Amino acid sequence: CIAVGEFAEMKDDSGAVPLGYFVAKPQAAMLKPTFQETGKVLKFFSDKIGYPYPYPKYDQVVIADFMWGGMENTTITTITDRALVPAGFRPYYDSDPLVAHEAAHQWWGDLLTCKNWSQTWLNEGFATYFEALFTEHNLGLDEFRYEMIGNARAYLKEDAEKYRRPIVSPKYDDTSDMFDCHSYQKGACVLHMLRWVLGEEMWWKAIRHYAHKHQRQVVETTDLKVAIEEATGLHLDAFFRQWIHMAGHPEFELAWDYDEPAKMLSLKVKQTQKAEGETPVFRMPVDVFVQT
Repeated sequence: CIAVGEFAEMKDDSGAVPLGYFVAKPQAAMLKPTFQETGKVLKFFSDKIGYPYPYPKYDQVVIADFMWGGMENTTITTITDRALVPAGFRPYYDSDPLVAHEAAHQWWGDLLTCKNWSQTWLNEGFATYFEALFTEHNLGLDEFRYEMIGNARAYLKEDAEKYRRPIVSPKYDDTSDMFDCHSYQKGACVLHMLRWVLGEEMWWKAIRHYAHKHQRQVVETTDLKVAIEEATGLHLDAFFRQWIHMAGHPEFELAWDYDEPAKMLSLKVKQTQKAEGETPVFRMPVDVFVQT
């Protein structure tokens, strides 16, 4: 990536990696409030992934009229000028999620990257989820849950109003078709479910093994599955088959009955989605919360 212009430049030594921020000169005052968390982001990802930031420096350059939010070019991310944050806005608005998303791509997308566009979720689902993980680290569990609810709603809306497809879809009209809520938001939600299924210790052990095993390689979903199985000793054929290679999601109909003399609660759960085509009947552990 090459960015050419008359830029204001700001150096930042808030982490172990040399950081640089660039923007058109009249907007220089917005560099620090926009990018001030970058050092914390890179340290968090380095620590959690167990793989230090892989490159000698990290720059972020603000581009006028950029068509996307950001683009994770290796060592130099381009960022839309719509993300700039005036200093006075900082308590009420920030671009930290975008900064975290593009920084996460330096691992998930640059250090290892999807073999072809049918595997886009290995880049975008990971970056979306690690963006949320930084929110959890930086702002707490409630903010993380709120962000993940937003991800789930975005996917459900696309599924209900536009189309349904497996996350890994080898057939598409255009590569841009793969950059949708199935790859980003549903991919993030599936990773969150996988974290819950594995448990915290096994999840991070698996993620670290995956990153180290496939560093500087192209990957597909089978590589992720095998790496997790190697790290945990678990067999995840069913999980990956229904959540990644098939489509849709379970829809539940719930009913309950309480036997007062016996102090016995009976819970009936039925999946009501149409199990046809690429939509299966799902088999998945769930938590049940009983409030009295």
